[in-house]
Amino acid sequence: MRKIRVVLRLKFEVGLSARQVAISLQVGRASVGEYLNRFAASGLTWPSALTDAELQRHLFPPPVPSDQRPIPDWAHVQAELRRPGVTLALLWQEYRLAHPHGFQYSWFCEHYRLWAAKVDVVMRQDHRAGEKLFVDYAGQTVPIIDPRTGEIRQAQIFVAVLPARSRKPKDKAKVEVGVQVVERWILAVLRNRQFFSLGELNTAIGLLLDRLNHKPFKKLPGSRRSAFETLDQPALQALPEHPYVYAEWKKCDSISTTTSRSMATSTRCRTSW
Repeated sequence: MRKIRVVLRLKFEVGLSARQVAISLQVGRASVGEYLNRFAASGLTWPSALTDAELQRHLFPPPVPSDQRPIPDWAHVQAELRRPGVTLALLWQEYRLAHPHGFQYSWFCEHYRLWAAKVDVVMRQDHRAGEKLFVDYAGQTVPIIDPRTGEIRQAQIFVAVLPARSRKPKDKAKVEVGVQVVERWILAVLRNRQFFSLGELNTAIGLLLDRLNHKPFKKLPGSRRSAFETLDQPALQALPEHPYVYAEWKKCDSISTTTSRSMATSTRCRTSW
């Protein structure tokens, strides 16, 4: 029971990745991942005032007879899945928050797939760490309500991706997958919330983005954050000392030494022959 608390402390207080926690405690990465996933599904926050025994009961509750577990409303699940970015994983987490002793994720997926099936088409491409940055905006927007007038404006969500991963720098279709991940794990979570300023929206996105970047990979060790720190960060150049100044440059011919002007700056130049 004590080990669960140590895993959570190293994750949320020290900031270690799941792989680093596993190495530090000499336990399997699968066990660490299970602790973190159960903690995320429990709805608890860290630090927790619960005792070790109470924490154990929340994360590993005793089995409940199946006839006492609430059956999910599959019609509601099907309707929610039609909304942009919503996944079975998100709906199962919401189900477990409402019913802590409900069915496990595998049961949830298996029984829903009696209703529907999915096809995942994957295209792999090669990329070098730190070499490219892909930027795109999500098709899904977030409404922001003007608190004075009640006017609703749609905020665009931009996503940037450094496309590489450990040992095998191959990823799915570039930033489109990054947009899909953001839609599923951020925008879908915020779908029922109201925002009254861009700053309020950015704060909410920032909290979920940090959680997303630290979310352990399913089939690979580490997380997006640890992969960035291991692969891309060492390959990146330092940021400029001064921010870039927006300018519009024009190419023109001159007869002798003259002044070449742009919208942002004015510099002396010589005629090139």
